[in-house]
Amino acid sequence: RLPPSHDVRAMEPELLSAGALWSPTTGVLDSHSFMLSLLADAEDNGTTVSLNTAVEAASVTTTGLVLHFDGVEVLCETVINCGGLWAHQIASLFHSSETDWKPPRQYYAKGNYFRLSGVRP
Repeated sequence: RLPPSHDVRAMEPELLSAGALWSPTTGVLDSHSFMLSLLADAEDNGTTVSLNTAVEAASVTTTGLVLHFDGVEVLCETVINCGGLWAHQIASLFHSSETDWKPPRQYYAKGNYFRLSGVRP
């Protein structure tokens, strides 16, 4: 369930959010199904998703964000950078050496996952 911000605030008064993902019985969810659901919602609202696409150049203009890939130039209102381990390099393409802002440095970390067996408490 995706509770609105006023419900989230009632559950967690110190949390400021636009909303949340509420899973009352577990913190584990089917991430693949969740991502497919988000993709369907995004495409239903006019989003174009371009998988396995190497961004060659990017720029910020007065009319929007411009991406260059595969010999194509695309003008975008919004770009969601899902470049994984290359997200830092993609973000860097939007910022010239003339600006003071640089994307934050990316740090790698290893996650550990555990499976519990036995009867739930």
